[in-house]
Amino acid sequence: MSQLPVIVGFGGISPAGRSSGNQAFNRIIFDKLDSATRQETLVDLAMLT
Repeated sequence: MSQLPVIVGFGGISPAGRSSGNQAFNRIIFDKLDSATRQETLVDLAMLT
């Protein structure tokens, strides 16, 4: 069995944290998102600025 990393916490009060709908995670896996979620992520990120 391979060892996998474990995410034990995330977020915070910042544009990349929980207060922004976890956009940092979506940005990390952006290439693997389906097209609808990818578009929603881009719209959400545009509203942060």
